[in-house]
Amino acid sequence: MIGDMPCREELFEAETAQKFEQLLSLEPAGSPSKSLADFIFLLLSDAYPGPEDESFSQITPNDLFIMISGLIVSVAKANCLTPTFCNALHRACTRWKALWDIAVAKVEDPATQPGFAKIMVVCANYYKGGSFWGSDI
Repeated sequence: MIGDMPCREELFEAETAQKFEQLLSLEPAGSPSKSLADFIFLLLSDAYPGPEDESFSQITPNDLFIMISGLIVSVAKANCLTPTFCNALHRACTRWKALWDIAVAKVEDPATQPGFAKIMVVCANYYKGGSFWGSDI
């Protein structure tokens, strides 16, 4: 969980070194990307910067699928659902959902999403406006 999040699919699928270099030059410069552990920490943190923070500006539905999976694994490994931790987990899931809504709104074509993220985007669009997440989230 300490490695960088995956690169964009376009970078991974570049067929030539020249195409890769061209796509890489379009990537935003600045601070290094955060790891999965960094994102899980932000979701659970009392000092959450909010979904508009620069840390989340390039988040994709695929990244969010990885983040929620990492959060679930972290909970399973901790194996202690105290009331305090349950509150932090609920807060993290609520924050994740806000990030998810922002990321899905940016997706023009769900077919462009890799793997399971594609199914999640389609489901999110299907349930939009419904009570899929319940009334308290």
